[in-house]
Amino acid sequence: MSCPNCNQNLLNGVFYCDVNDYRVIDNLNDRNLIFIIETHEIEDDNEEIGDNQNIQYCNHQDCRYLKFPED
Repeated sequence: MSCPNCNQNLLNGVFYCDVNDYRVIDNLNDRNLIFIIETHEIEDDNEEIGDNQNIQYCNHQDCRYLKFPED
């Protein structure tokens, strides 16, 4: 599938709630950062920390389009 904003191919990644921010990472094993979506002030012991969902994303020239499975 192509990005509706810039027509580049979408890549597979993981939407992940880290202790300081919501981010896109490559996978749950390596957790290589692709980009940070936004920071948050969720408490470190909150159950949302570590939540994740497989997504498709575009990072071509800072496009940062996200496609969640239910989209």
